[in-house]
Order: sequence, then C-alpha cells, then structure tokens
Amino acid sequence: MLVNVAGVMDNFSSADGVSDEVWERVMAVNLTVPVKMMRAVLPRMKEKGEGVIVNVASTAAASGAVAGVTYTASKHGLVGGHSFFLARTWRIDIDVLEYAWGKLTR
Repeated sequence: MLVNVAGVMDNFSSADGVSDEVWERVMAVNLTVPVKMMRAVLPRMKEKGEGVIVNVASTAAASGAVAGVTYTASKHGLVGGHSFFLARTWRIDIDVLEYAWGKLTR
C-alpha cells in the first residue's frame, strides 16, 4: 500500500507573483514525489497482481480559489496523475483512490 499524503502550501501568490523557489518546492513535494512514488511501487504491485494507492488531493484541485497558483496547479496535476494511473491499473486489481479535503480547523 502506498499513501501519498505529504504536501506543502504555497504563499497564495498569483502567477505573476510566485517565485521560482516556491514553485519548485511546492511542485516537488505535491506532485513530483507522489508520481515518483507511484512509479516506484507499481512494478511490484503489477507483479503481485494487487495493491492500493491512496492520493490525498485538495479542494483546490476543484475550486482553484483556496490557495495560490502553485498549490492549485500541483493538486490539479496530482488529480490528473491519479486519473491516469487509475485508467492504467483497473484491469490488474490495483485500487487507486483519491481523497480530497479542505483546510482542517478545530
């Protein structure tokens, strides 16, 4: 089982205000690493003929109005990657699940 739950927020910048540093850090944690993790576990899951992958997305992937451009784009990318892996794995009994939540508050 793989659970991609790590994520970092951006600084709520728009496209004309986000720095390269923020863009690269948020994209690396929120999109690049989860895709690399899925890529790493899929060969073994295919070999076994089973597995579970859970990707934690965000409401930002649907609304686009809860964060900055970088966080929103990274979560859109994760949802797209999730859909891709789901389409490629349904025949071999690998469950690819997505869980989206908003900001957690007390």
